[in-house]
Amino acid sequence: MLYMDNDNWLQTVRHDKKIVEWLTNIDASDNTSKSYISYVRVFCECVNKTPTELIEESIKDIKAGLLPAERNEGQYISKFKECLKARGYADKSFYHGLSAVKSFYGNFDITLPKSVSKIKKANPKRENQNFIERDDIKNLIINAPSLREHAIILVMATSGMAIQEIVNLRIGDIAIDEEGIGTITARRQKSDIDFVTFISPEASHALKNYWEERNRDPDTVVKGNADFVFVTGNNRSKGKQLSTITEAGHFQRLGEKLGYESNAQCKGRKGLVKSRSHALRKFFASTLENSGMPKNKVDFMLGHSVNSTDLAYFKNDIAKLKDLYKTYLPYLTFEKTIEVRSLDTQDAKRLEELDKENKKLKKRIQDIEKDLNKRQTADETLNKLFNDPDIQQMLLKKLKELEKK
Repeated sequence: MLYMDNDNWLQTVRHDKKIVEWLTNIDASDNTSKSYISYVRVFCECVNKTPTELIEESIKDIKAGLLPAERNEGQYISKFKECLKARGYADKSFYHGLSAVKSFYGNFDITLPKSVSKIKKANPKRENQNFIERDDIKNLIINAPSLREHAIILVMATSGMAIQEIVNLRIGDIAIDEEGIGTITARRQKSDIDFVTFISPEASHALKNYWEERNRDPDTVVKGNADFVFVTGNNRSKGKQLSTITEAGHFQRLGEKLGYESNAQCKGRKGLVKSRSHALRKFFASTLENSGMPKNKVDFMLGHSVNSTDLAYFKNDIAKLKDLYKTYLPYLTFEKTIEVRSLDTQDAKRLEELDKENKKLKKRIQDIEKDLNKRQTADETLNKLFNDPDIQQMLLKKLKELEKK
């Protein structure tokens, strides 16, 4: 029997050879690895066995000809569920925990009993459906404690980006046009999918204000496209990449200040969505969908998996996607009223006609200027003639001859 505290269990699981092999085989991202390790640690702690011991036991039983229902995995999973329940984990955590354990065993071709390995996806709890609304975001923006937080809130709310992508974002990932619309090209770390999304003019303006502030400090000055969009401002690690934990904490504290409940204030793990940064991503998705934007286009901007046909279409026609985004900007605007017209609107066509008329007028003006230049040249020639003494004498002679007649 093993007796270890939580920290020792965590270290034991993290460095276990079977865990390392599993996470390497599934090519897990850093966040996925952390999540899976935390659940497998609880699993190992509950059954009091290391990951290697679990796999070796299962392989031994399989070689002995035991069926899945005759082996110990079923009992272990039942005990794991009891542990999660006793520790106050939410239904969603049950789902993620069982997914992690199932993936771990599956990596070594170990089949689990169907009776205990069925994974029922948890529905959102009622208290977790208290989605953040536009007025809530306005409140967050007004009360943001710094230019950085002000910019982060606007970028997240108008792009739908998750906190992981926000802290990974680099200057070169954003291209801001003359209208203030920012086009962001990035990769969703969770799904390992490249995606394109956009930010509103007020988010772009907030970014520029933040960068101007950064550029006044030599430790945080923007040096080039490889620099992170958002960096730390404290003295110990000034100018370094933000961490997701730090930024999520900033958002939660701001939410608590404004009266939004957090996990720490609620019993167990039943915190309101309003106190989490992920709420901004949910706001972006639900707002655009409810306003009429096609779901597959919203999913692409969120970095969700879309079918290969849609993916190829969106990647090759970013201009149309951007134009569509512009039509929904009023729903993603918080501090001021803006109007950015789509190139497909009647107003844009009229603008094109005016542009053509303007070019014609410019051509006419140029022709008139050329004509005036010719006349000016003729006038100058006449002036020279009239001022020439010989010409004047000739004219006087002619006048006298005319008078005699």
